[in-house]
Amino acid sequence: AGSTPVAWCCARASSVTAQAAREGGASLGDVPTVFASELGEVQTAVTLLAMIRAEGIPSPMRFKNSVHNAASGTASIAWQNTRFSTAISAGPDLVAMGLLEAWAFVDLHGGDVVVSFAEEEIPAPLPRHGAYPALGVAFHLSTRPDGAHPVTLSALRLDASVPVACALT
Repeated sequence: AGSTPVAWCCARASSVTAQAAREGGASLGDVPTVFASELGEVQTAVTLLAMIRAEGIPSPMRFKNSVHNAASGTASIAWQNTRFSTAISAGPDLVAMGLLEAWAFVDLHGGDVVVSFAEEEIPAPLPRHGAYPALGVAFHLSTRPDGAHPVTLSALRLDASVPVACALT
């Protein structure tokens, strides 16, 4: 995760994806992935815009981590995973569309897929989105040859390293 905000969303998405794959019994080097984020690496994008405004040119190193599919590409390289991986954004329909993408993949190809959702805290220049804390969550979806347990949610817990801003009821 590093000391700069450059790869926060990438790091959170990769972390929850790895956890979901591991706990679901899938190999990080072989599991298809769907990364979903409404705004992607928004902190990096805002930093780049400030650099352009102040200096007239952005940092190439920061730019490579500002693209929407940064988490997908970074994780694929780190895990040496050459399987299907995609990054999506769908505004307020993000969770539904992320799950739809993952379910469609599993329905067509069978096997496993991990879908992760990650957002970093919204930076000050974007108040219209409202304020919310950073969040990362992932689901491991899998087909079973016997058809049992089409959907199971188990062992749900909060990551102790992320401050809780609200309670689920």
